[in-house]
Amino acid sequence: MRDLRGLVKKAIKTKKIEQNKIVLDGVLDEEEWRLVSPATNFIQRDPNEGVPSTEKTEVYVIYDKENLYIGAMLYDSDPGGILAYQKRRDQSLRTDDRFMWILDTFLDGRTGYFFEVNPAGLLGDGLITGSGSRWGTNKDWNGIWDARVIVTEQGWSVEVAIPFRTLNFNPTLDTWGINFQRTVRRKNEDAKWSGYERNKQLTTPIHAGHLKGLKDLTQGRGIELKPYISMNNKAMPSEESDVNTSSSDLGVDLSMNITSGLKGSLTYNTDFAQAEVDKQQVNLDRFNLFYPEKRSFFLENAGQFSVGSPGEIDLFFSRKIGISDNGSVVPILGGGRLSGKIGSTNIGVLSMVTDDVENVVSKNNYSVARVNHNFKNSRSSIGLAYISRDGIENNKTGAMDDYNRVYALDGVWGIGKKAKVSGFMSKSSTPFINSNDHAFKFSANYDWNSWNIYAQYSEVGEGFNPEVGYLERSSFKKPSYLIFKTIRVGEDRKLLEYRPHISGRYYFDTKGNIVTTYTHIDTHWAWKSGLEIHTGYNVRKEWVSEDFFISNLRVNSGEYNNSEVQLVFMTNKNQKLSFNNRSYICCVL
Repeated sequence: MRDLRGLVKKAIKTKKIEQNKIVLDGVLDEEEWRLVSPATNFIQRDPNEGVPSTEKTEVYVIYDKENLYIGAMLYDSDPGGILAYQKRRDQSLRTDDRFMWILDTFLDGRTGYFFEVNPAGLLGDGLITGSGSRWGTNKDWNGIWDARVIVTEQGWSVEVAIPFRTLNFNPTLDTWGINFQRTVRRKNEDAKWSGYERNKQLTTPIHAGHLKGLKDLTQGRGIELKPYISMNNKAMPSEESDVNTSSSDLGVDLSMNITSGLKGSLTYNTDFAQAEVDKQQVNLDRFNLFYPEKRSFFLENAGQFSVGSPGEIDLFFSRKIGISDNGSVVPILGGGRLSGKIGSTNIGVLSMVTDDVENVVSKNNYSVARVNHNFKNSRSSIGLAYISRDGIENNKTGAMDDYNRVYALDGVWGIGKKAKVSGFMSKSSTPFINSNDHAFKFSANYDWNSWNIYAQYSEVGEGFNPEVGYLERSSFKKPSYLIFKTIRVGEDRKLLEYRPHISGRYYFDTKGNIVTTYTHIDTHWAWKSGLEIHTGYNVRKEWVSEDFFISNLRVNSGEYNNSEVQLVFMTNKNQKLSFNNRSYICCVL
């Protein structure tokens, strides 16, 4: 099979084995591993792009009825130099040796699963959604899988078992997308099996190779039942008597595979007690803070519902369900979700009902319908979205004006493998708001041969009101751009590369008045030793139209201008002792 440029994809073959033949202990001593040929010939991404990896790597893939097994032998000429500092799941492994891989289970070049381990056996994973974070990966997802790692005199080896019930996939395919990447941290060396170039990220499945030979895969029903019960008993003694109060609550989550590509979930009296606590943030300006979703029910297949501009104009933001504007919990009575793929089409349908909280919020029904079609053999797609909130109690009493609707059309046009044009158009519908209820964004990106050029224009009208979404700031017009160039000095030099770039973003109000401007001019200097120095210059301007408060401090209306020299100094983070400093020298214009 060939990629978009007609180049032959790298490929390995897998083989089905009898069940329970693999003992997960980190040692590739079972004969079943010898039934397939490994993925080898890893090529450096850094520091010497295009040069074979200095350390040999072999990766084997086999499977049985229930699991996909990955075995990797990561040879190392100096096992004593293997680094593994991190011990907690999903912690950043940038300071460690690590082995990473992705699975594109629909072979669409856009979505999939990301996994990684370090020599200490730490596990990391995420969903490749094609949207959301910078590289389109949601690392808040935690799949059910296991791995064992052992360090030997030859290096370190890994055995991985991924249950098929953890994955969504197309059972009619005999080929998946797959790719591997290895980091030898003491050498600052990253090597990949397929798509070694620096502008090809591991988490972009279009650059992956192929895993062939998959047959008779079944996910089963994948039924998961998560009941919970909570009980509370309080004794409140007084001078006259002891008063005991008690309460209990119960609920359940049920999910199952409708097909291998579609998953359905039901929830009753949803409990989020196990959700990770938000990181504390302090708001030092007049715009909204962004808190990412942490609740597992909403994280599953979250990419299917994503539409808009992440972190700036999110047309659907699941945290608006079950959490009030002041951060208090709003009970979720129940709901359901259907999400996944049918062929090349992504589908997401969600409906949730929340209870009322006295003096805070009334009872509401939240609904989302999202469809996105990926065109085959291209990087292009088109999608539609509908998001709504309906006040249940008010509508029952005849007050039919308690609602909010958002409609959206979005798309991506991939121009070969170098350029991409994308955007969305949206309209909201809210009682008593009849004008300027629009939002849109259009962007173009060129990323090739050490150049990354990006331009964008986004706009939010004064009447745009996505009540089940997130706006960093309301009613604005914003052009922005980035011009980034990577220049390699020479593989025989101590200075590895330097990266000059300029970027800017400029906010205007709906009348064309400037609100915020930010221009960043910088150069990153990187040495083979791991030392980095960034030398930048920033120009900021703010126009405050009316007074506002930060805590008890009043910020007066007016014009605020400043420029600053920025200096970032970072030594090699892989060493036991490293230094990181970021300094600004500011002056008022």
